[in-house]
Amino acid sequence: PTVTLSPGALPTSGPTATPTSSSASRLSIPIEADARVEEGHPTTNFGASTTLRVDGGSDPDVESYLRVTVSGITGEIQSAKLRLYPTSSSAAGLTLSTTHNNWLESAITWSNRPARASTIATINRASSGTWLEFDVSAQVHTDGTYSFVVSTTSSDGFSLGSRESPNRPELVLTLSTPTTATPTAPPTSCLLYTSDAADE
Repeated sequence: PTVTLSPGALPTSGPTATPTSSSASRLSIPIEADARVEEGHPTTNFGASTTLRVDGGSDPDVESYLRVTVSGITGEIQSAKLRLYPTSSSAAGLTLSTTHNNWLESAITWSNRPARASTIATINRASSGTWLEFDVSAQVHTDGTYSFVVSTTSSDGFSLGSRESPNRPELVLTLSTPTTATPTAPPTSCLLYTSDAADE
């Protein structure tokens, strides 16, 4: 038999790509405004203080407000955590709630503070020098401005670092960063095998 090799063409179906993979990146966003408000000093503004504070119970109440803006996010937000740094220890429960954005760091007081809205979570204990983390993934899932208030119903109050302190509050986002494979074109030609059978 005679075997002949000749060029041929494959069907073209367009470029193909391997499955898309993804990785995660971490983004830290500093708080843009924060201030404590004190029931005992209802018209005093503490926006320039290096200390946030919470107190409650039979004591005059103290609450702390924080605001952060998320912008220019290019990946899906997988998680969002608000981190606060205690400068004293307490067994008091610290509650984080949402609130409105209509307040100014330089003007907020106990008398004009916006009301607390939805409760996000409560942490039962704080240790000085150990970061506290609140999961705010349900609230922070896209670009926007977000305000929070921390409070307690316990008379065992404690202090936290403000954005004017060395250990500033921060919002930490974990973002997915898709990585798309480069399409690879299939081969456009091949060798065709033909055979001529010899007579017996």
